[in-house]
Amino acid sequence: MSELSNELKELAFQELEETPEKLSSSLNILRTKINELRNNNDKLQDQSDESLIRFLRFKKYDIEKCLESTIQLQHFLNKYQEILANITENEVNVFQSFIQIVYENKPNGKVILIMRPSKGIKIFTPAFLKENPRAMLRYNIWLFDKLSRDARVQLCGLVVINTFAEFTIWDQIAMSRMAPIGDQLATFQYFRILGFRFKGGYILEEPPFMKWLWFFIKPFMSEKISSRFHLCGNDYQKINECIEDIQILPTYLGGSVNEDDPSLVPNFTNK
Repeated sequence: MSELSNELKELAFQELEETPEKLSSSLNILRTKINELRNNNDKLQDQSDESLIRFLRFKKYDIEKCLESTIQLQHFLNKYQEILANITENEVNVFQSFIQIVYENKPNGKVILIMRPSKGIKIFTPAFLKENPRAMLRYNIWLFDKLSRDARVQLCGLVVINTFAEFTIWDQIAMSRMAPIGDQLATFQYFRILGFRFKGGYILEEPPFMKWLWFFIKPFMSEKISSRFHLCGNDYQKINECIEDIQILPTYLGGSVNEDDPSLVPNFTNK
């Protein structure tokens, strides 16, 4: 369990009344409740502090809600265990090549996930997908698992920006093969189970199929979460609603950071 910065400790206390004693006690209580479950299929296998802390913070220390989420998560992992098993370092490198991460420059600054499907299309070729038909689902679950374990995400919140700039009609056809509707729904189910502190989602220059996809996905979201998703078209100014300093973003989103700046590359590892 990594140590929080002084700023995040203060924020955790303000938001959740979190203290080291409360955290330790709550971890013990939640772990005990998980292990007291009668059905082994309900028991979360990963009971590390890092795994359980995210539930405590996302669910604001409501132990019963945390327990229910751990059960739902284990059911999800049981269902998709063959698809999600044994992600390799090679895959990690592929996945990280078309996402970027930005941290707001303040103690309680949000974490901003930027996804560029046009980059992914070049990687997820027909040949690649023939060999790895569920690769996009593997990638999404891997990504959101890593993000859910980030203390900044847990305490300050997550913003997702998905830009379809330079997306062609052929890219749209390719994406329908890359990310079938069932796998998209599974991704949103996983996101909902973890209960992210979600601050906003902005879909820029969305192609027509996104409106169709939104029709299917929206019923799986709470009203609170769905109200924070925005189909923005070409209105890049919309992201100003959630991000105070646009200059921290890469140039293709109106910021001042070069899109190839190494600071934008996520430093996730496959551990």
